[in-house]
This record gives sequence, C-alpha cells and structure tokens, in this order.
Amino acid sequence: MTESAPSGLSDNGAGTLAYITFIPAILFLVMPPYNKSSYVRFHAWQSIFLNVLGVAVFIIFAVLGRIPLLNLIVIPGMLVVYLGLFIL
Repeated sequence: MTESAPSGLSDNGAGTLAYITFIPAILFLVMPPYNKSSYVRFHAWQSIFLNVLGVAVFIIFAVLGRIPLLNLIVIPGMLVVYLGLFIL
C-alpha cells in the first residue's frame, strides 16, 4: 500500500500566510486541520495581536499628529514604529 501525500498547506505555509492580514489568521483559527496545530495557532494569534497593535498605534499617532508642533515628532516616530512592526 502506498500512502497518499497530505493535501493542504504545511504548518510553515499556514503560519506564514497568517501574517498577510488578519483574515487568514482568523480562518486558520477556525478551519479544522489547522486549528489543531499549536504552531499555526501561535502565529495566527500573534498576527491578530500585531494587527490590533498596529491599529491602536495608528489611532494614537493620528490624534497626536493633529497637535501643531507635535506632528514634527510624530511623523518620524510613526515611520520607526511601523518599520518595527513590519520587521516583527
């Protein structure tokens, strides 16, 4: 008897795709073959938390950017923070 190759994504592939947006991360938390893997669940939750953090930081920078002289500090700070989130 020969074993058939497993269909679907590997855990590494699913973990990587979870970081594209929060939508695949949520799908991987719901879909049965992937929600049993602790590796995929970890990366899906981390992607969701990083997206929530990015939105919160954007709101804070948007509010602080409205203050006239503070926006000279906010714009470079925003670039540094978003570069850091991208690297993460």
